[in-house]
Amino acid sequence: MAEDRLMIFIDGQNLMHGAKNYGVQVDSVKLVEALSEGRKLKRAYYYGSIPTNSNNDGALNVQIAKQISYYHSLEYAGLKTSIIPLRPKLRHL
Repeated sequence: MAEDRLMIFIDGQNLMHGAKNYGVQVDSVKLVEALSEGRKLKRAYYYGSIPTNSNNDGALNVQIAKQISYYHSLEYAGLKTSIIPLRPKLRHL
C-alpha cells in the first residue's frame, strides 16, 4: 500500500488576516499537525512578510521583532519559512 505523503504551503498573511476578521487566532504548528494527521509530512512551508521601517519607528521596530520571533518559532517547530520585506506603497498624485 502506498504511503500518503503531504506538503503544506501556508500563506501566512492571508491566514492571519482572515483569522483576524473572524476574531480567532491560528496556531500554525497545530494547523500543520491537524492537516498532516495520518499522513507522512514531507515538509511544511510558511510564507510571510515583515514591514520595512525606513523611518526607524520605535513602535514598528517592536512589532517587527515580535514577527521575527514568531517566524523563528515556526522554524524551530520544523516549518520552512520564507519571509520577505514588504515594499512601501506607492503614492499616486
